[in-house]
Amino acid sequence: MPFSGIRYSENSQRVDYEAGEEACVLCGAPLARARQTHWVRVVDGGRFGRRSDPDDGPGEMGCFPVGSRCRWRLVRAGVEVWEEDRC
Repeated sequence: MPFSGIRYSENSQRVDYEAGEEACVLCGAPLARARQTHWVRVVDGGRFGRRSDPDDGPGEMGCFPVGSRCRWRLVRAGVEVWEEDRC
């Protein structure tokens, strides 16, 4: 589930949003802008959606970056991950 890694809360407190960092959607680790290369969609307040889901669908939360380690976990779990700008 998004935003639910064991150390998500602790890791996400280290993110410097003013410097362009964002938190990995799964573990919360800081991702510099150059490392924000893989994305997932989050819908319904806490499940992963598909890239083809409508941008304005009910429960749409948007697209979030995922770190390289977490990316492989998500892919193995059947979550759609893509390598382009957000949605």
